[in-house]
Amino acid sequence: MSKSVCINITKGQLTGRHLELDEGEIKMLSPGEYILYLGVDFENVISFNPQKTMQDLRNKLEILSSSPLLQADQKFCILNTSICPTLIYPFQTVPQHLIPHGFLIDADKMIRCTLKEVLQRPSDLPDNMIYSHCKFKGLGLFRSQWEAQLQQINSLRILHQHSNPYITATRDVVTESVNCLYKLQIKPDNSFLSPKDGFLDPRKIRNFLRDMEYNKCCELPTKEKGIIFFQEYPPINKLINRHVGLSISEWRDGIKMIGNVTAVRATPGRTMATNHCRHCHNEIETLSHVLGSCPHGETLRNAKHHKIRSSIAKALRHSGFKVYEEVHGLSTCGSSRRIDMIAFNNNKMGYIIDPTVRFEKSKNQPDDVNNEKKQIYEPTIQYILIY
Repeated sequence: MSKSVCINITKGQLTGRHLELDEGEIKMLSPGEYILYLGVDFENVISFNPQKTMQDLRNKLEILSSSPLLQADQKFCILNTSICPTLIYPFQTVPQHLIPHGFLIDADKMIRCTLKEVLQRPSDLPDNMIYSHCKFKGLGLFRSQWEAQLQQINSLRILHQHSNPYITATRDVVTESVNCLYKLQIKPDNSFLSPKDGFLDPRKIRNFLRDMEYNKCCELPTKEKGIIFFQEYPPINKLINRHVGLSISEWRDGIKMIGNVTAVRATPGRTMATNHCRHCHNEIETLSHVLGSCPHGETLRNAKHHKIRSSIAKALRHSGFKVYEEVHGLSTCGSSRRIDMIAFNNNKMGYIIDPTVRFEKSKNQPDDVNNEKKQIYEPTIQYILIY
């Protein structure tokens, strides 16, 4: 008992009386004494120390970014799942007016800078991509300005579920939750309500905010060209958070290609010379030109085509097709031709499959024949078409 300290609260006020028990006495916490209780600063009222919290966050981020023992993907995972969530508990328990808005802005800035340093990304990587959902090949990074309001909504939702008459008499949890939406610059909508309890669902709101960032990416004039196609099959896009089948450098370069911040001359700020290709000197050096048509990369381009062809052939064989690759033939004029794949099924139906890797930046590009020559100069996203 001599090693224990009690917190004696009478009618909402912290008192200095000791706790008398039959076995002895437990000393009382003195008024004004600074302690930590359940991770929250506890004095006469709940308090929040932004300077100390910011310093702790800065120290953790510096240790993570400077560690030589972790790969880039491991650091990204730790940043988003271990370091950033340390801010969630204060956001849930501390009243909103005690958390300065400048603290949230500075915290997001430090987290973004650490992420770009860990992934070795250029500073002009769009922030919209960093916060957008991983189902659209976004990074889904933690954002303090969102979570401060979302965690308040989550706490209000728990209070609402208990239906405590004392809480109902002292707080209007519905109005407070709607005010949090307005702070996020979102209009209240029934689509945000949970079907179980009819209260705001923070997960739906968070997904809505991430989708808003993705839509902003689609409207950027030069960055993020062609990402509108990521809507066609979202499940495969989640692999952006892992480097399955890729080296760390390839995974990082893939993120640069998605954000269109690669070191090609057509990207603003990448060269002081001409924007024409440094090898063929004929076309503007865009990502689509380097990967799709420049003679300097023909060998790699052919290898990529063969790899894609073999992957499709393997999938067809797994589905019961009999597939022949690189079939030789003669055209009507007598010249030699090669067919990428011929596939037969059990019904003796044959298919000639010619996979083509092309670059598209908008949904209208395949139908816009008149502007085809103009659009090939634009930074575009790699896409696979099968004819």
